[in-house]
Amino acid sequence: MRDWLQYFSTRIRYKLFAAALVAALFIGLTGAVSLRAIEILVSSVNVTNEVSLPFLSHTMDATHAMRELTVTTDNFFSNCDTADSAFLLSVKSSLEKNIITVDALTVFLNRAQLLEYATSIHQLRNRLHQALTDMLQSCETQASLQRQLQQQQQLVLAGIEVLERNFDQGITDLTFQLEQKPYESVILHENYTSLWPILSSLVRLKVYTRRIHDSILKLVSWGSGDEINQRFTDYQGLITQLKNETQQTEHLLKQVDDRVTDIKTAEPLVTLMLPVQDIQDIWQKKMAVRDAMQVNQIAADSARLVMISKLHTLESKARDAYVDTNTSNNRIVIEVSWMLAIVASIASVILLLSGWFVFRRLLQPLELLKQHVNNAMTNGELSRSMPERLTERRDEVGALAVSFEKLIADLSLTGSETLIGSQAEINKQYERLATAIESIPQGICLVDATDCVLICNRHFKFIYCLTDGQIREGMPICDVVAACQENGAVFNICQQEKSEGSTPVGFSFSQQMVNFRDEKIIVVRTAETPEGGRVFIHEDVTERRRQEERIAYLAHHDALTGLANRTLFRIEFKDVLDTLADGQQVALLYLDLDCFKIVNDTMGHPIGDRLLIQVADRLRVCLRDSDKVCRFGGDEFAVLLTQNSNQESAVMISERIIQTVSQPYDIEGQSIHIGISIGIAVAPVNGTDPDRLIKCADVALYRAKQKGRKTYCFFELEMDAQIQSQRALELDLRMAVEQQQLELYYQPQVNTLNHQIACFEALLRWHHSERGPVAPAEFIPVAEDTGLIIPIGSWVLRRACQDARKWPENVCVSVNVSPVQFRTESLLADVKSALSTSGLTPQRLELEITEAILLHDTLNTLTTLTQISQMGVQISMDDFGTGYASLSYIQKFKFDKVKIDRSFVSDLVCSKDNQAMVHALCRLCISLGIGTVAEGVENLRQLRLLEQEGCTNMQGYYFARPMPADQAAIAIEKQTHYIRFDNS
Repeated sequence: MRDWLQYFSTRIRYKLFAAALVAALFIGLTGAVSLRAIEILVSSVNVTNEVSLPFLSHTMDATHAMRELTVTTDNFFSNCDTADSAFLLSVKSSLEKNIITVDALTVFLNRAQLLEYATSIHQLRNRLHQALTDMLQSCETQASLQRQLQQQQQLVLAGIEVLERNFDQGITDLTFQLEQKPYESVILHENYTSLWPILSSLVRLKVYTRRIHDSILKLVSWGSGDEINQRFTDYQGLITQLKNETQQTEHLLKQVDDRVTDIKTAEPLVTLMLPVQDIQDIWQKKMAVRDAMQVNQIAADSARLVMISKLHTLESKARDAYVDTNTSNNRIVIEVSWMLAIVASIASVILLLSGWFVFRRLLQPLELLKQHVNNAMTNGELSRSMPERLTERRDEVGALAVSFEKLIADLSLTGSETLIGSQAEINKQYERLATAIESIPQGICLVDATDCVLICNRHFKFIYCLTDGQIREGMPICDVVAACQENGAVFNICQQEKSEGSTPVGFSFSQQMVNFRDEKIIVVRTAETPEGGRVFIHEDVTERRRQEERIAYLAHHDALTGLANRTLFRIEFKDVLDTLADGQQVALLYLDLDCFKIVNDTMGHPIGDRLLIQVADRLRVCLRDSDKVCRFGGDEFAVLLTQNSNQESAVMISERIIQTVSQPYDIEGQSIHIGISIGIAVAPVNGTDPDRLIKCADVALYRAKQKGRKTYCFFELEMDAQIQSQRALELDLRMAVEQQQLELYYQPQVNTLNHQIACFEALLRWHHSERGPVAPAEFIPVAEDTGLIIPIGSWVLRRACQDARKWPENVCVSVNVSPVQFRTESLLADVKSALSTSGLTPQRLELEITEAILLHDTLNTLTTLTQISQMGVQISMDDFGTGYASLSYIQKFKFDKVKIDRSFVSDLVCSKDNQAMVHALCRLCISLGIGTVAEGVENLRQLRLLEQEGCTNMQGYYFARPMPADQAAIAIEKQTHYIRFDNS
């Protein structure tokens, strides 16, 4: 046992463990005491937070709520006559909010087991709530009676106004007659002396009406019951006096001739008398309601006063409890603070003793051991022995000292062996470095402080075509530079380096460019080594420079056509404008290809790109050497005529461009026809800023397209506003498409054989929120120019098929197809989708195409028409004979119907030429078995002539105007209302 104790006493770890155990036990004991004190403190704080403070808070809130109720009650009692729904709603809201506050206090009192107070507060709350609710209802009734009273007052005032107007008219008439006669005649002549009493009576009548007016205003103001009764008595007396005076006036009027206007007073008197009883009844009801409201107010005040008294008592009790709790908390905090201070002091003493023990028995010997080892390692004193005070220790420090002493001896023994092996390792690392340098793709040349070559990789030799004899280790760098120059290297040396002369020719610490036989561009970078030598890195950047030049070229040129792009064109344009002499002019031509989008969409982008390349080539041919042409993007080009170009030269070149570009293009065996429109702006006439001139030319281009394309147009000042209006219409149309503001109307086509509706033509309508109805002739061209006609046409197909699905099976629907929509590849898919989605049979759908569709790409057009016809859909030619159509189209494709344009029908009755044209068209269609539809039938004579010619269907205002889908369904049910074939 003694040996074990001696063993433990000589081990530092066990000494430290024992000291730590004692410290831990003491700290644990003091910690437990501290935790108990903290629990007491937390419990006391919880009592404050959960009971005392909420008790005081709820009581103060309830007291504040009672004050708000007092203000609210007085407010709506005094303003009850003028109360509206908003005022009553705010009063109800305030009442409910304050009652909820009192309810919260009651809930807290129940939870805090203060049942006596909770019951008392709850009972007072119910009494107060009932009284206030009754007051609120009485106030609503009183406000309603006040409004009725004001209505009756307005009725009486209207009657008074009529009386005053009659009396004023009579006074005016009498005064006018008396003023027209001499004074002696008015005084002496019996015909005029009789008018004076009438005039006096009318004046008294007007005075009575004014007094009645003042009396009725008093009737609707507040007063005691006796005052109100006296007001009614006075009012009735005034009415009686007015009535008597009126009878007397009427008696006087009967005694004179018709020189005096008849004064009608009977009806207004009735108006004055009738509402009096109603006003009195309303006043009695209003007084009764107000009395009841005062009773409710007394009850509410009584309950509120008792409630406030209770709340004051509760608040006093809550404040006392809160003060007691805070006092207890402060006492506990002081006790806990002292306890923690004592514990902290004892813990500090223990930690200081433990630290002294650790420093004295452990850290100080370890520091001595560390110092001895550092001296042996840094000074090479490996033979110096360890201090005896460390090796004689019987603890872990002594064992560690003995181990270090043995380790130092071993190091001294193996030092020589390590030195021998390190030289071999250095040689091995050198070989690795040489291999790495040889594998670097740049040329590397390393020189020492004397500018002699140490290392040179094979890529360096390859760049400058050097042989092993021309460069070797130890050769001066000047000889290497001379060998490179002999092989064709030309070094670009800055002037500063030439003047310094300290650096070998061709090499420096700054970046240099080397031109090797006009084939390679080499960048030289130089860096110093720690020993004073230098490393030269030579990189071949020939390909990178070529790519940079290509990028710089593409930044200012169009990649497809090779023309200048917008950026380069604007720079050159600005330079031309800046150097423009006085009196000189330059012209800007803004070009846009016509129908290019159709070619691009129908034939594909590769064909479109090749077409743009050929257009660019033709533009170069049309221009002079000094002119500049660029591609802005898409199918837009710009031409700058620089040689003092006036309007005449601009016109000449524009016509040449239009003629050249409009010639057919042969691409992959297909003949492509396009046109070009040109907008022209002249500087300095239209401005001197490039952006301004480009905008002006763009505006002129837009006008050229409106004029029919394949033309040019000069910019004029009034164009800007018109184009802005047109573009605003385009933006509105885009929004209308997105927000589905477009709608379909339907106009019936009537069969002339059975006099029944055979078909409805779907007509697109747009009702703008600000512009109102927008004519199709105004927005359809915009839709076609912008491509919006494609989604619009697809929507029209779907909607028309959906509406037609609800009609009888013998009624079909006719839809117009735009040329732009017809040339898209999605037309067939749109037709199939509309039919399948709606469930409409193909035979009930009819597509109307215009002659313009047949003028371009006839083969593809006829193929598309055949595919549509094979689906079962009917095809009709719209406006036949008004354009460039010929009979060959009818031969190539058998249409189901041909529509006779309204221009032939409008003058059919009086024009022999139109009759002959209609006769020929109808006979031709009958012989080919094709139906005919006459548009614009507006009278019976036109109808009869068309019937005689054998026209199978008719359409026009004579039968019906275009109508919404729901009215179209009604028109089918009541066809006789719309279809008239006689004079009825």
